[in-house]
Amino acid sequence: MLDHATLNHIFALIPSPTLILLPDAPVFTIADVNQNYLNAVGLASDDLTGKSFFDYFGQFPDKDMSDDLNSLNQVLQTKAPHQTGVNQYKFSIAGSTNLQTKYFSAANVPVLDAQGNVTYIVHTVSDVTETVAIKHRQERTKKNLQETSLLMSQGQELANFGNWQWDIVNNKVSWSNTLYTIYGLDKESFKATFEGYQELLHPDDREFVNNKITHVLQTKEDAVFEERIIRPNGELRYLKSWGKVQSDEQGNPIKMIGACLDITETKFAEAQLTKMHHELEEHLKTLAISEKRYSDLFHLSPLPMWVFNLDTRRFLNVNAAAITHYGYTLEEFLEMDVTKVWPADCVNEFEETINDSHLVYNGISTQTKKNGEQIKVYLQSNFIQFSGENTHLVLAMDITERQNYIHAIEEKNKHLLDIAWIQSHVVRAPLARIMGLIELFKSYDISEIDKNNLLDNIALSANELDGIIRGISDKTEEIVLNKE
Repeated sequence: MLDHATLNHIFALIPSPTLILLPDAPVFTIADVNQNYLNAVGLASDDLTGKSFFDYFGQFPDKDMSDDLNSLNQVLQTKAPHQTGVNQYKFSIAGSTNLQTKYFSAANVPVLDAQGNVTYIVHTVSDVTETVAIKHRQERTKKNLQETSLLMSQGQELANFGNWQWDIVNNKVSWSNTLYTIYGLDKESFKATFEGYQELLHPDDREFVNNKITHVLQTKEDAVFEERIIRPNGELRYLKSWGKVQSDEQGNPIKMIGACLDITETKFAEAQLTKMHHELEEHLKTLAISEKRYSDLFHLSPLPMWVFNLDTRRFLNVNAAAITHYGYTLEEFLEMDVTKVWPADCVNEFEETINDSHLVYNGISTQTKKNGEQIKVYLQSNFIQFSGENTHLVLAMDITERQNYIHAIEEKNKHLLDIAWIQSHVVRAPLARIMGLIELFKSYDISEIDKNNLLDNIALSANELDGIIRGISDKTEEIVLNKE
């Protein structure tokens, strides 16, 4: 059992910035503040303790406090936890006139006494600045990918990943080989028609997709949307689809072209992250100012956490998530040092970073489980006093699957760009020679010898074109095999 002094240290240095507020609405006096909160706002404890929660944040002219006030009042009325939205703050940078922009989301959790009255409110802040930045980068990346896709469409529009064409007048549909793979179909046995495509849509998405296509045909506007399909084997897949219409001189739509990108793995990853975030929020709601609740913060965390001695490097305590994830028992952890799971050179780098001033550590490291499996881990660590010893509290997040997924996407995009270059540059040379030789046949009377020479040249160019097409097929097959 952790002693009270240790619990106070853990509260002061837990990864999430946290305030303890009194329920004295509308003031909401700050009763206590942990070190990570002070680090986040660049203030000392005396600057906040004993003051109204709104006194400090009132200095931000662009900050709308209504969301925080409504959340705190709702906690008092319902006596249940409440989560605020994402809010933007601009902080002064020491020694500079520039402002630093950060984004935060807060959870307000009531602490009730035996009679059910609210005695305190635990205000836990999550710094989501990096998450917002990642989202912005993703949006910029998506835009760049769309622009790149248009540039690579020379010769064949939208032909690099799951492209299709629909002859509206004759109701004929043509698909690329990649699109057949995405849909899990055999090219020889499936007859590509608009009606056949509709049958493959998830029943709940058919009306939505039909409305999208109708809108494109009526307005001539390009469309970008997500849809779900069901493969013949029953597997559900998520697609991001693009579509554009071509019209005749009278403005009547005659053809639609488009492309589909399989985003199933991304959807599953997003769902897993949402689930993990929800589970973490559920644990945070159980926090309160008591020895048991401080202990729960450590032991009930869904992410691995441990405390180790800076001098001996030995584990002093680990939570259940660490035991489950790394495969060691509690007794085994307490008998070994951190280099058993954490390479010595990485520990040395860690110690160099925090040696002088006990700085907070954030970084990515390779670690090893008991079964020998190596994983990529994002680490957050804070210095604490644990039972009178100089220690660090470490939180670990396994990002192996995310790193592998990003690498797989990069490799796939590399192969797709190779295919695009071959299609738009290499294929044209032998094809142009064949067309020129055929024109000679049509335009001139030539001798039998010259005719044979021309036929030899046509055969040579055809063989060269065949080799290029085989190379494209090999690269496409390599992408499919890598995906599997």
